[in-house]
Amino acid sequence: MRSERAQARIRELMSIFVTEMKGASSQNDTYVNQLAENVLVPLFKIAHGWNALRNLNEIERRNFPAIDLADDDARVAIQVTATPDSRKVKETLETFINHKLYDKYDRLIIYILTEKQRTYSGSGFAEILDGRFSFDKDDDIWDYRDFLNTTNGLAFESAWRIEHILEQHFSDNQGAFFHHEQATQTEEVFLNLLELTLPNELFVAQTAVDREGVIKESKHRRIRLNQWSAARDIIRAALEQEGLGFGTDWVCHEGKIITFHALNNPDLPLHKVIDSGTVETFAPDSFYGIDEDYERVFKDLLRRTLQQSLYHLGVQWQNEDKLYIFVDLGGELLRRETWPGSKDGRMVYRRIMKDNKPDEALRHEHFGFRTQFKRFGEQWYLVITPEWFASYDGYQKDKFGNFVEWKKRNENNTHVATHARFIAHFLKDKLNKHPLPLFDDDAFEEDVPGNPSFLSFGEFVSFSEAPALDDNAYLPNKKASSKQEPEADTDQPIQMTLLEP
Repeated sequence: MRSERAQARIRELMSIFVTEMKGASSQNDTYVNQLAENVLVPLFKIAHGWNALRNLNEIERRNFPAIDLADDDARVAIQVTATPDSRKVKETLETFINHKLYDKYDRLIIYILTEKQRTYSGSGFAEILDGRFSFDKDDDIWDYRDFLNTTNGLAFESAWRIEHILEQHFSDNQGAFFHHEQATQTEEVFLNLLELTLPNELFVAQTAVDREGVIKESKHRRIRLNQWSAARDIIRAALEQEGLGFGTDWVCHEGKIITFHALNNPDLPLHKVIDSGTVETFAPDSFYGIDEDYERVFKDLLRRTLQQSLYHLGVQWQNEDKLYIFVDLGGELLRRETWPGSKDGRMVYRRIMKDNKPDEALRHEHFGFRTQFKRFGEQWYLVITPEWFASYDGYQKDKFGNFVEWKKRNENNTHVATHARFIAHFLKDKLNKHPLPLFDDDAFEEDVPGNPSFLSFGEFVSFSEAPALDDNAYLPNKKASSKQEPEADTDQPIQMTLLEP
């Protein structure tokens, strides 16, 4: 699992961190202590949620008395030192008390950069504190082992962020230790994990169809069945035979239909193929939390729900390549979608005509994206990976052209990050606000307002304390491989790390 791999890598990198600090301490090199403080700030922010944590020596003044890091909101102060003995602890407590820092902070943590003693007697601590402040020698003296114990309980995205920061400073190709500029210059980095908000209710009901009768009747219908046909196909055929149609946003499991649609609504076509007395409602987490099999079923429902919503918006599921593609609307040669900061919007579909036969299409160029649903704790996310696709008829894959390969050669991380931001904007703009057609299986023919989209989207997961990277250093400018240039981006570039679906 990715989480276990991230935890293992964090342990490796923290061991390098401690080894570096032990070596520096043996040579009385205190400069690296100052650099270590800058590394600990983002690590503690992520691990403990101390979002206002800052390095006092960097921001306020050098050698701030008794403490090096502090979060005034959480009222936590931290002394960072490579000296693990009790004398150092006493000196810190004395300075902390003398400067009355207990008026501002409720907790003092002493973090040992090397390795803390096996035990501390605590002799003399109470006399220094004199009842004015509470300090626990067992809970408030930390080293790397305490930090690792905290990371073990983190969600994957938090563990990944910690791993990323440690990699920048202590991976094998970073040398003996990091440069000061690397420690202080940071930037905001985004993951292609888009926050997802689910409906409050999930509906489940037992199916009620005459399977054998539906299969027999299907011989005269568009949907042909046999004895091995899947339950979903039986339901679709039963609806067809009743002169009804419905979208894709429902699943069959163990003889039941599961959907976000209100199955107790008699006007719902699916109501015609269920036992109305068996309708139950669930909070989504009480369904997908049953076991891994039910979570898999729930992910299938999320996928089908998104597929149905996007179909209404002219974004089709391309089954051969397993991605969503923007298609033409109304037979136009070019399709653009609104994009803040761009006057003309962004091109999402284009039909290229043959030079010698201007009435025939040479190829169709589609902007698209792959998706996967991920859950960390109780929060769901949509993983978005931008893609390009070429077809010969507006849907079927063009297997002879090189359009997709050319686009990828001429795009870098900035292009891909901008594509991902556009997709997020499109989803939020179209699905978070506007109703979709009601019970309509031919969305482009009947645009009747009805149910709102069941899924709504938030922001990309981001973290602001990542070491700054010089794009020009590792992404040199590429020369275009043909006379045609990629369409220019019109907004500010961002740094994005892609998780593969």
